[in-house]
Amino acid sequence: MIHHLQRKQINEDRWNQLIESSEYTQVFFTTWYLDACYSDWSALVLDDYQAIFPIAENSKLGIKYIFQPIFNRYSGIITNSQQPQQIAEEFLNQLSQNSRYFDFCLHEQITRVPETYKTEEKKYQQLDLRSPYAELEKSYSENLRRNLKKANKAGLQLNRRYSGHEVVKQFKIHQRAVSELFTDEQYETLRHLMESAEKNTKTYCYATLDSKGEIQAGAFFIEYHQRILYLKGFTTPEGKKTGAMHYLFDQLIRENAGQNRMLDFGGSNIKSIANFFHQFGSIDCIYLRLQQNRLPKALRWLKR
Repeated sequence: MIHHLQRKQINEDRWNQLIESSEYTQVFFTTWYLDACYSDWSALVLDDYQAIFPIAENSKLGIKYIFQPIFNRYSGIITNSQQPQQIAEEFLNQLSQNSRYFDFCLHEQITRVPETYKTEEKKYQQLDLRSPYAELEKSYSENLRRNLKKANKAGLQLNRRYSGHEVVKQFKIHQRAVSELFTDEQYETLRHLMESAEKNTKTYCYATLDSKGEIQAGAFFIEYHQRILYLKGFTTPEGKKTGAMHYLFDQLIRENAGQNRMLDFGGSNIKSIANFFHQFGSIDCIYLRLQQNRLPKALRWLKR
């Protein structure tokens, strides 16, 4: 039987044990990550935690709807069952019956959904780090090689003890075209997520320095189950000239090359951002955005 449990009803140990043992283990589904992104989440749970499906639900004008919380790429079913697709469809049917409006994403292992839903393909980029660095470097683009030469010529160095709060501060200053899209509340969520990650798993917070010790780029990463997730970063105007972010990612790759790890670039459908990640030899991973709007026509504008 499928149960709809509120956050306070969820057995954290059972939930996280399933995440840990699942073939599809991603940090986005851990209770601490979900709590940091949206504390009022709930979940569909099959029987005694045989399968789980986290849900972020809100309401407007008295109408409940399901959405995808910021900084959490996707939702979806986590299970050790041999029939995950079938269970996923059962969960989606229940969501559809209980919610007239939803707009969220499903992880890439769910490849089929009923035709009644509107879907959109989304992408993120990842790089398998198991090969030695010399092999990984062969897949670097010519543009990346040129930028790494600039970085070496500029004498850039890596600070491995940077601050997540400083990454957020500098991101707001230097990535203005993107940063202005975030609200103060969302920035507070990002800071809280970084703090929670530092308490619950391994993190990397790196900065690129020039020969005078000035910061030119910075980035925050979360490692969970041999997967290193790029969360957020920035580049200064001078850093763009010297290849500071190219250098930072290259150093991270050097340090983790030859190990059973995956670098998750966080990803984007925006061509320019995806192209930056592709320079390192990353590949696209496709997942689905799922939408349903059965609201009266007068309310179909409803969004979070």
